Amino acid sequence: MFVTATISSAPAHRTTIVVLAAYCAACLFAAGCTGHGAATDQAEQSKHHEHSDHEGHAHEHDEHGHGHDATAGHEHDEEDVAITEADVDMPRDYQSAVARLAAYRQQILSALAEGHPPRAHRPLDEVDIVITKLMLLARDSGVPRRDWEEVNLARRDLRAQFDLAHAALGDGRSVDRAELEQATVSPLARLTAVATRLPKTADTTDTEKQVAAPGAEAQP
Repeated sequence: MFVTATISSAPAHRTTIVVLAAYCAACLFAAGCTGHGAATDQAEQSKHHEHSDHEGHAHEHDEHGHGHDATAGHEHDEEDVAITEADVDMPRDYQSAVARLAAYRQQILSALAEGHPPRAHRPLDEVDIVITKLMLLARDSGVPRRDWEEVNLARRDLRAQFDLAHAALGDGRSVDRAELEQATVSPLARLTAVATRLPKTADTTDTEKQVAAPGAEAQP
């Protein structure tokens, strides 16, 4: 803005100079305040941006750490892999099935004794599959019908004990080796007793081979 003044005398000239000086001072003060406010706003925005970046970096770090923990948990349980009957070398007859159950039992107890419970997962899975087939193997191997109930009850007792141990391991709980060993002695001995009464060579007639499979009460 320009100010035009007509100077007609010395007093008027001095008055005009004073007015112009006051006006210029006011303009400079206003400009200075405006510049200072803009600089302050810019600094505040920069600080806010840096703070947001820092928070985002910390969030990414937390997410990375969480993922690492999840991976560690997965590695801990990597030996607990589901299997099917196709993954098991199934025994051909009742006698070999009982011998296999005894071998699985020893593997499970050894894993617990050595302080490596995850190693018991596989034999526990195979125990479950073989026990499910035990009644059919008993029938096909010539186990007398009078022994079917004993075989069924004994296999159920053995399965129940191993199921408890398997569930505990799956939940991350400890299994008492001595307790499991004692609880599985009797049912395995009962299954073995039936196996020892069988002839080494099955001597069955065609009629006996066609005997119906055990009823529902003999199923898992």
